[in-house]
Amino acid sequence: INPKLMRDYILSHTDLFGTLSTPIAPLVNKITDSKIIKTIMDKTVAIDKHKSLPKYSFGSFRHWYKKQANTQAQFERQISYFHGCYVNYNNPQLGKDLVKLLNAMNIGVKLLKKEKCCGVPLIANGFHDKARKNAQFNVKHMTEAVEQFNTPILSTSSTCSLALKQEYPHVLNVDNSKIMHKLEFITPFLLREFMNGNMPTLKPVNKTIVYHTPCHLERSGLAIFTIELLRTIPGLKVIVLNSECCGSAGTYGFKKENYEVSMKIGKGLFEQIKQANADFAITDCETCKWQIDENTDLETIHPVSLLAQCLAE
Repeated sequence: INPKLMRDYILSHTDLFGTLSTPIAPLVNKITDSKIIKTIMDKTVAIDKHKSLPKYSFGSFRHWYKKQANTQAQFERQISYFHGCYVNYNNPQLGKDLVKLLNAMNIGVKLLKKEKCCGVPLIANGFHDKARKNAQFNVKHMTEAVEQFNTPILSTSSTCSLALKQEYPHVLNVDNSKIMHKLEFITPFLLREFMNGNMPTLKPVNKTIVYHTPCHLERSGLAIFTIELLRTIPGLKVIVLNSECCGSAGTYGFKKENYEVSMKIGKGLFEQIKQANADFAITDCETCKWQIDENTDLETIHPVSLLAQCLAE
């Protein structure tokens, strides 16, 4: 078997490896974090030894949500949440933060009956047939949610959001026209709610943050919504970076043959972040987060998590 093909398979089949890893997350995280394993992966399947593979959560977001479903159903207004692989397997806290924030705005959160990876890592690694099947599966379940409940379908990942709206019809030739008007990234939805008077009470935060615009959000023209949303937090100083690509480009930066280029691309951004003297960094994209966490001293969080932390108890 071709080692690089094996590597591309591992990096792109997020549902498979997420499902296998979350029940034994502490063990998996310990193994993939060890220097010996990193060196072996570097030599055998060309995952660069300088890169840390994303940590898995012990238990998935969907597993946590099952216990919340009845509470969520009691809200009169509802949204459907396309949580994606990152929230489900790596960072359920972001999903929990979204539920907390929307509940404070008197909005309940539904999940789709089922969902699969949006398909972006599959497209990027050449598994187009699998990506198309995932897209058809997701469109089917999103259509059901819209027909049954007439909810908007929100995503917290700028990458998933771009895929659901743009890449399904244009790259994978999967028709999403019936639900297109219901698909929305989270920050424009929240900003509109805030501007229309449905704004939860936020406590003042005397902190400075740097905001990095993910490429996918920039291309979608949605970065301004996140920036304006961050500016609604009292006392928060928002520094908008002159964002260039962080260099990760999804799974690209994990590959040994791309690592050097990836770091050169991200260098300008890392320098800007280091010079800004901020308390933490904000970005809407999970792979940007991993790249910034790994190459600067700042913790990087999602705008939704920041808002949830600022809720007045």
